[in-house]
This record gives sequence, C-alpha cells and structure tokens, in this order.
Amino acid sequence: MQLSKPLYGSLTTLCRHLMILALLSLIVSCGRSKNKTATAPGVTPPTLPPTSIDRDFRDITISSLGDSITTATNSTLLFTDDFSKSWSVGNSLALPGSHYQRILELARLKNIPVRPFMYARSGGKILSNNATSLRVQAELLASRLDTQDLNYVTLLMGGNDVCQESLPASDFKSRVRSRLEEALDRIGPKADLILLASLPDLNAVLDPVNCSMSPTFREFVLNTLCPNSQSLNEVELAKAVTDINEAMEEAAASSPYNVVFDNKAVYNSPVSGDLISNFDCFHPSVQGHQSFSSTLWPFVESYFVDKVNN
Repeated sequence: MQLSKPLYGSLTTLCRHLMILALLSLIVSCGRSKNKTATAPGVTPPTLPPTSIDRDFRDITISSLGDSITTATNSTLLFTDDFSKSWSVGNSLALPGSHYQRILELARLKNIPVRPFMYARSGGKILSNNATSLRVQAELLASRLDTQDLNYVTLLMGGNDVCQESLPASDFKSRVRSRLEEALDRIGPKADLILLASLPDLNAVLDPVNCSMSPTFREFVLNTLCPNSQSLNEVELAKAVTDINEAMEEAAASSPYNVVFDNKAVYNSPVSGDLISNFDCFHPSVQGHQSFSSTLWPFVESYFVDKVNN
C-alpha cells in the first residue's frame, strides 16, 4: 500500500503555487497599468473633444444624409434607388471610388473596420417635417452614432426644396440655414467630421443638350420631379440654388463642430450628358456619382489619411 506524502510537503507545494500565481498577477497588473494615465485622487481625466485628431476610436462609420441624389435614384433603373452606386456610401464594383470605398482602402492598411450607413431618403427636403426630411434623418442618425467610433457624415440636400417650394421667397435662404444649423447642432456632438456638399448648377443639368429622351417625355418627367423648373425662369431657379449653397456655406462657417463646406465645388463642376441619368435627364448617372465623389474627396482626404496613420 502506498503511503501518503507528508502533510508539510503538500503545504509547501501549495505555497509555491500561490506565490507563482501572485507573481503572475502582479506582472499582468503592471502591464495593464502602462496604458492608464495616473491622476490625483478625485480628479477626472480630461475628455478629448470628438473632433480631436488624437482621439482613439474603434471603427470608422460613414453616414449619408440627403435626398435622391445621394440614394442614387434612377442611376441604373427608373424610379429605383441604388444605394450601391451612391457617391457617398456606394460599394459597387461599378462605382470605384465612392467615399466609403476610399476610406476602406486607407483603413485596410491598419485593419480598421469601416461601416457605411444610408440615412438619405428619396424625396427628402430641408424644409419639410415628414419622414424623409433632414430633421428626421438627423434625429435618427444622432440617436445611433457611437462616440467610440470615428463618425463621418455627408450631407447633400436641397434639390427638392428648390424644385418644390413656393418660390421665389425672400426668406427662403434664412429658413434653409436655420434648418441646417438645427441638424448640425443635433449630430455635431457625436460626429467627428461633417461634409456639406453644394447643389449642382440646376440650369446646366436641365439643359436639353444633356438629355437624350424625347421632349414630350422630358417635360413629363420634369413636371413630376421638379415642377419649379417649368414655372420659374432661369434667373429665379439659379437664385434658389445659390440660396441653398450660401446657406450651406454660412451654416458650416458658424458651426462650433468640425464641418467642412465644399466651397461650391459641385456647383462649379462642368455638366455633361454622360453625368446625367438617361432614365430621367435629371439625377446623376453612375458616372455622375463618380464625378461627385472625386470632386468632394479632396475636402476630406487629408483628415482620413492623418487619422489612419496616427
């Protein structure tokens, strides 16, 4: 029969094990403490603002606010949205170079996840209060943004206001600016970067030389999509677009958040038939979305290069 080991031998082994565990615990604790900032008792460490270039983040998100331009309506099929072709969050191989794809390419270098979200809605207006309005889009986005992420927001909107509001109106610009400032105040505290894109030159878009459909069908489509294009003259239509763009510029300049305006780059971009949808002679084609993305990317590129490399 095998005799039991002496009791003191068991105690010695136990003590050794406990000492080893204590030593390992101390090593792990020291390793973790290297990532913490020592502070005096009762002092709360300073919180970096959301727009700080040095703020740590988990993922990158890109969220789109806007209307049927951003939802890529009629870019591939009449009366159909095609989010995959959007200049902002598009992920289609047919649209290389959307802002989402450009950010994704940069983030891959550091294995940073990038998540796109579409809040823009066809028919959306700055001045309305319905479910597709800027007010509702901004409210929904603000409720879902997570400050642990780096949050990029794009906003291109106002075409439906130009096309459908009762115009001309002397207070049109001030009302648009007020709604834009309201939206920026709602999403700004949780957004790291907000891009405001100008409206394109609507008179250039509506030039018949850029349309391949029959005059009768073109008139029917424009009466449906943009009735003001038929009731306002070119000067009045241009004034409404200018009001939107100036309201965008002023809202960006006065915002306390990290808001960038494109300095009317989209508005000043040349317009040609290949950039306009063959389905309605109004919305951007797939090539048009590529043009939008390329035009707007220089205004935010350096921000993301710095973020990914730091």
